[in-house]
Amino acid sequence: MSVDVVMVVKNGSPHLRECLNSLYANVPVNKLIVVDGGSEDGTLSIVRRYSRTLILNDDGGTRATARQKGIESVETDWFMFLDSDVILSPNWFARVSPYMSIPSIGAVQGVDLPLCDEVQIFNRSVSRIWKNTQPFNLGLPVVKGIFTGDTLIRREAVAGIRIPPYLHVYEDRYIRSYIEKRGYKWVVAPEAACIHYTRRKSLDAYYLGFIDTSLNNDGMKGSLPHLLKNAAVCLPGMLVNPRVTAKCLKLLLWNLVGSLKAISTKPVLDKGLSSDIAGY
Repeated sequence: MSVDVVMVVKNGSPHLRECLNSLYANVPVNKLIVVDGGSEDGTLSIVRRYSRTLILNDDGGTRATARQKGIESVETDWFMFLDSDVILSPNWFARVSPYMSIPSIGAVQGVDLPLCDEVQIFNRSVSRIWKNTQPFNLGLPVVKGIFTGDTLIRREAVAGIRIPPYLHVYEDRYIRSYIEKRGYKWVVAPEAACIHYTRRKSLDAYYLGFIDTSLNNDGMKGSLPHLLKNAAVCLPGMLVNPRVTAKCLKLLLWNLVGSLKAISTKPVLDKGLSSDIAGY
């Protein structure tokens, strides 16, 4: 069975060739649907070298609008979300495909093995010296089992989905919640994995602050302790890893900007969104 593959990307050239080589070596690709957010680094030139590709423009959009466009372009019964900074392990598809024959399963993902994550490096550095220090975390807790970077999804399981367009972050949680509300299971295949060259981005930090503060009726009263806790963690971090700590402080600043934006605009988010993204 061949599958359509949806890739949401913007300036993803650093690992894109390795990513796509692992895709075409492991997965029977019907069509590669690339939803591009306005790349300026040669990303699309790399994509065009591969067969059976469809490029969609989403310049100025979010991950939510990009994933929505990708889903709406899918034609196969199952499709795959693949991030541009993910490298699939050998025999990835062969290891996850048995799950596709189980009617109750709506999505199956591989195990995410993150590399080069500045925040993880920071937390490890600090914890070596200050054992009881709380980890630096900009948004809702990261949980295992919600990662759309190497995930197969049954098209019927997301029929009719309308991802809120402002979900530049947490859109993966929303998709999982939607699938499970339709009565399907989201499972992790422990026998399949991907290497994930993850990088934390300022725009992600901004949207984390914006959405988390918007969902908190107390506004800054709820966000301020969270921001102060992260700032306090950065103080010892400057002693053990100044470069990575500086990156974390930059992310924290953008997180604060997002929170202030939410307080000033008081956006009305979709009813029930809090339970959709925070319940995992």
